[in-house]
Amino acid sequence: MRTIRLIAVLGVTIVVAAGCGSSSKKLSYSAFIDKANTICRTGSAEVKGAKSSDAAGTILSKYVPQLKALKPPDVLQPYLNTFISTTEQEVEALKKNDQKTFDAVNVQNNEAASKMGTKECIG
Repeated sequence: MRTIRLIAVLGVTIVVAAGCGSSSKKLSYSAFIDKANTICRTGSAEVKGAKSSDAAGTILSKYVPQLKALKPPDVLQPYLNTFISTTEQEVEALKKNDQKTFDAVNVQNNEAASKMGTKECIG
């Protein structure tokens, strides 16, 4: 269950990306944070319903493309890149039911979310 709870937070993060349109214009700092936090809340709720680590990984994975679609201000791009990378690693760890790897990567994921200012994506 701990894995699922951590995945929920990640899912929320990924959901943040879903709020972005297809526009190539970069979001303002506050718009990026608002969208990211909204997506993270939604994703977290969905992941909480997962019945297994593998199911949580599958749910989480569907949000990665949405995260990649976000266009943050330049100053936040490196943190978003790290967040996406660590989220992808978390997905793989969940699908393998590898709690140790998940926990280690989750620390990095939370640090990236914190640096982005997306408090709803920390978990």
